[in-house]
Amino acid sequence: MASEPIHIKHWEESALKDSICSIRLGSRGTIYRWKPRTVLKYSVDRHSFPQDTEHAEYAAEALKAAASLWNERKIGVQFKEVANHEPATFRLVYDHQQLQDDLLANAFLPNEVQTGKPRLTVYPLAFCKERDYYNYLTNVFCHELGHVLGLRHEFKESFDPSVRWGKENGSSVMNYFVHPSEFSIQRTDYKDLRRFYASKGTQYKGFSIVDVDPAYFVPPSE
Repeated sequence: MASEPIHIKHWEESALKDSICSIRLGSRGTIYRWKPRTVLKYSVDRHSFPQDTEHAEYAAEALKAAASLWNERKIGVQFKEVANHEPATFRLVYDHQQLQDDLLANAFLPNEVQTGKPRLTVYPLAFCKERDYYNYLTNVFCHELGHVLGLRHEFKESFDPSVRWGKENGSSVMNYFVHPSEFSIQRTDYKDLRRFYASKGTQYKGFSIVDVDPAYFVPPSE
């Protein structure tokens, strides 16, 4: 399955009708999650960022803050930043090619860790101060780390069906909103994700549940 990018958009009525759960999971009949008590290590590719800007350090701090927000509620797995030469599950990278006008960032789902060297990618628009996106990069990364944890967008996507876990919550961090300032991890996001990772079952609503090893990789020497 392709990664799920984060866009800034207004809700349409059809999307609102499908926004009926706290978290959505799964792809093509399988729900992937990390092995229990996994530590998801990540590094920051500072060389991918423009050399004449403060973007690299700002993004690194924003990602650390987002990781801490997920870690503080003990959801079943944890994020940890490591140095570039150390084994890691994924890297934060900057991509200067703004392929879509509303694209802020892009992440991956647990099953995609086995298809290469997964990235959490941030794009130039995320640093736009004129639109006041810059001050809310931590909010954006909270959403993207939700994908890394196995969460789909809260609204139902017809091209690749998912299943719902938990109760209705239109404010879930996995929704789309008009502005990134509205992305915020909700109490139900924590609660339902914690229950999901604590579940011992191998099936859920017709979907198989598969635990994924972090498959740490060592990036090339810089």
